[in-house]
Formats: sequence, structure tokens, C-alpha cells
Amino acid sequence: MYLASIRTDSDLSKEIFGSETETTKQSQLAAARWNTLSEEEKKPFLERAEREKSEYMTKYKEYEDQFTASISNKAPAADIKLGSEPGLGMGAVEDEKN
Repeated sequence: MYLASIRTDSDLSKEIFGSETETTKQSQLAAARWNTLSEEEKKPFLERAEREKSEYMTKYKEYEDQFTASISNKAPAADIKLGSEPGLGMGAVEDEKN
């Protein structure tokens, strides 16, 4: 979130990243800046992260419940007869001989 906020603010981006264009190095620069922030300065980002995590967990739980319900509502798989003759693969049944 902090990194995204830097990238959306061109002045802050120039201040922190300078002319650095490599994403990995930008992340390192942002992390170094984050470590210098006071708890009060970090607070809005941490609060947003908590809100988004809570929203994610709610949606995940809904998905999980929906997925579990869809599995339990499916009809059971049909019985498969396995061939007993040597050389027949799984699920193969030899044709009846007349």
C-alpha cells in the first residue's frame, strides 16, 4: 500500500526513487523510507491494510462456503467396473465373448 501510494504521487515518487526505474530497487528504497516513518505516519497504511484483509477474509469465507456447498451437492460418481483380465487397464472392461 505504501509503495502504491508512492507510485501514484509523482512528487513523492521523484523524491524517494529519484531516477531509479528498476522495480526491485524502488521497493528497497520504499522499504528504507517506510522504516524511517513514525508510528503515526504509518497508521493510515496499517489501518487500510487491516480493512482490506478483513474484506478479503469475508470474501474468502463466502467463496469457501459456496465451494463446499457445490461439492456436497454433486451426485456421487458412477461405479466403474474394472477389468479382471491381465493386460486390461484401469477402467477397461473386456467385451463379452459369444
